[in-house]
Amino acid sequence: MAPTDRSLADRALGWLRRVYPVLPARLRYVGPYQEAKARLSGRAWPDVGTQLLNMLWIGQRELR
Repeated sequence: MAPTDRSLADRALGWLRRVYPVLPARLRYVGPYQEAKARLSGRAWPDVGTQLLNMLWIGQRELR
């Protein structure tokens, strides 16, 4: 890895280490995890936020 690439990677990693812990759980965990968690708590359908995250992660609104 070139020194410039290494420096950019190190800076990005440092930024992620600071930002990730303060993100809401909704953004830290993938949509399918949140959908499964909602089903275990008794909800039949994922909420809109979970549907949007599912579209981002798996390309469909729900796992079913």
